Parts: sequence; structure tokens; C-alpha cells
Amino acid sequence: MKRTSPIWILLLLASVLLLASCSDSSSATNAPDETATPGESASATNVPQPLPESLQRVLDRVADVRELDAPPALNVEFVPRSRVTELLDELTTDGDREWFAKLTDLYRLLGHLPNDQTYLDVYRSFGGTAVLGLYSPPHDTLWVVHKDGEAPDMDSLSKALEETLAHEFVHAVQDYHFDLVAADDTFEENLDISQVWTAIIEGDAMTHEQLYSQRYLALPSGSVILASGSAQIPNVPPSIIRELYFPYTTGAEWVRNARQQRGTGQIDAWLQRPPDGTAYILHPELLDSGFEPAAVELPDLSSALGKGFERTWQSTLGEFNLRNYLQLYARASDAVNGAAGWAGDRFDIYKSGDEKSGDEVVATFRLHFGNDEEAAEFEAIYRDFLDRTRAEIVDEDGVTFATLRDGDVVGLAPREGTDVLFSIASNQDLASRAINGLLRG
Repeated sequence: MKRTSPIWILLLLASVLLLASCSDSSSATNAPDETATPGESASATNVPQPLPESLQRVLDRVADVRELDAPPALNVEFVPRSRVTELLDELTTDGDREWFAKLTDLYRLLGHLPNDQTYLDVYRSFGGTAVLGLYSPPHDTLWVVHKDGEAPDMDSLSKALEETLAHEFVHAVQDYHFDLVAADDTFEENLDISQVWTAIIEGDAMTHEQLYSQRYLALPSGSVILASGSAQIPNVPPSIIRELYFPYTTGAEWVRNARQQRGTGQIDAWLQRPPDGTAYILHPELLDSGFEPAAVELPDLSSALGKGFERTWQSTLGEFNLRNYLQLYARASDAVNGAAGWAGDRFDIYKSGDEKSGDEVVATFRLHFGNDEEAAEFEAIYRDFLDRTRAEIVDEDGVTFATLRDGDVVGLAPREGTDVLFSIASNQDLASRAINGLLRG
């Protein structure tokens, strides 16, 4: 997946790149020492060791396929499935946890997460179940997951293991040439661009893993990757599954097509400056159209919301996240059509630590569409979306308030030409203050 930051997965924020899959790739004997703490040697010494000949051969071949030089030093370690979550916890930074906390606030309001679940919970559950390998740029180390009690035979690599290594070695090559952590710092607060970044990183790895498999393993594609479905990953909501798989499916196809049409130089350029939104992934024709997302602004409502409220995040949803949100209740085709006119947006999240109000949360949104017709289509689909939630809906002075089953309230303002404004809050009074603040601002 992406940095947890990113992961990579996404996460995207920061330091760890993860590869998602449902099954272990090892098929051998001679397990490494399973008594050591996962990641202990890398985090303690951070001194890359010479690779075994079989792994160096794979790395050199990967670099050749990727058309870039191989890193001169790299650690490769192995971790049993039962200890993956422990390793992920060790590699998760304070910055990652702050990012996950922001995603938790947003995704609870949007309805992706129930109020008793955090994004960190999802990350740990997904990673412990689905991660096949991972690469940590700060450690110059990649880990390969194996079944408990088994480990890869370095003298005779299985094809599945070699595919996994090829994928993770692409990440090592990326990091050596483009410093993934430093590059990510320039847009780490932008949710939409972070997801584009993840799609480039993972799409690049998927594309060149498959080319490696075709060239050296006589396989048509990376058959192990993404073989699992959402039912095989417990405690991860379907909409989050769609988000986590987006880089490996839609993103990978986008990168693969770009390589075929423009060469690896295009991927290199994107690793230094990604396109400004997932709309370019969903509509590749936009890359040469002159399209640029509008710079959308929202007023600061910290004072208007009341004592104790503080704006904790300002960011962009983007077309993929808008589509994924609509798909919670709208028909899939309606979700696609409703989001397709996206031309820019902005959301702000506010939290209150005031003792009287408790830990209240509210998000405000301004969505900008390409023309009035596209904005009207989104508005109609969004109103149908609210009906399908079985919310209690009332209109007050032209504003629609929908009280959802979990108690959160959506405040939807009348459409303003190409823009749609709404708020989501933990109660109607807060949703009302937010939407009225937007209308006055």
C-alpha cells in the first residue's frame, strides 16, 4: 500500500510503502529467526547489508526493466504473518498517527467509518491481513511476509516470491532516485493529490512487476496481487477497500497506459510532481486538455461556530473521494455521473475541545463543477443519496437538513450556479451554524 501516509495508504503520508494482497508468497523452508522483534535490525543499525546473490539478481533485473539504476545498498528482511501488525506499529510514525486521526474525523462524518472505529484500526486490520511485502524509505529496508514457520529458500526463489520482490524493489528504485519522503512533504495535507501520489507509486510498481514477470518468469501478469475481496479482510468497510485498492487497479492501469504512450520518463516526471487530482486518473484525456482544478476557498468559521472550535484541516476531496462518498448510498452509475463534473473543491474540518460542548466535529464543503448542468446533476443525485440514507429530512429557510441514522446531520444549501455547499456535523445546531456561516461568508 502506500505510505501509511500512504500509506501509503494511502497511506499516505509518510514513510511506509505497502503492497496489498491476500495470500503469502513464500513456499519454502528454513525460516528466519522469528524470535527477533520485527524491524529490529533495520531500525537499530540502518546499515544495509550485501544482498544474497539471488536477490541482487532480481534487483538488477528490476532496475533494468524500470530503466533506472539500482540502489547500491538495501536491506531485505523477512517477517512472519503473525508479526506484521507489530512491524506496522513500529514503523507508524507520530505524523502517520496524526494523519490517521484527521482521516478518522473526515471519514466518520462522511459515513465511511462508524463512530467506534478509527482509520488506524482499519490500517492495522488491513495490513495484518493483506500486506504481502513493504518498503520503508527511512530504513532503506523492505520486508517480505511469510507464513509462520516457513520462509523463502534463497537458493531457489519461487515465482510468487520473485514477483513480490520485484514489486518492492521498484519502490526501492523509486526512493533511490526520487526521495519519496521528501517529495511527499510538498502536498502531504492534500488528500486528493496524496491519492494521486499513491497511485503513481503503486501503479509504477504494479506495471513494472508485471513487465518483470512477463520477461523473466514467463507469467502474463502479477497473478498474486490483489487476489482478495473485501470479504476476506475483516473490519474494513467496503468504501475503504475501494480506496485502498484504487492505486493498484485504476491507478495501475493509468500508469501502465502512460508508460506505453509516453515512456518511463512520464512516470519519473510524475514522481517529482504528480498531477493535481484524481480527476486526471479517472479521465486521462484531461492531461492534454489544459484542464486545471479551480482554486476553491472557504471562509474561516472558527468564530462563527462558537467558543472552543478550531480548524484542524483544510484540504481537497477530489473526484475519486466524491464518487466513493456517493457510492455509499447512490447507484454506482449515479455516483460516477454525479462526481464526473468535478472541477475543484475545498473542505474544512473543525473540532471543539470546549468542556460544555464536548468533542464536537463539523466539516464544511464547497464543490465546484464545470458548468451549471453538472452542478445540478450532482445536486439531484446528492438529494437522492440523502433520501436513500433514510434520513429525517426537513427544510428550513431554503436549507435542507438531513439527520442521519448515526445522529450526524447534513446541511445542504441551495445550489449557487456551479457550486454546491454543504456541511456535516455531529448535531443539527452545529450543522446549521456551519451552513449559515458558509452562506454569509
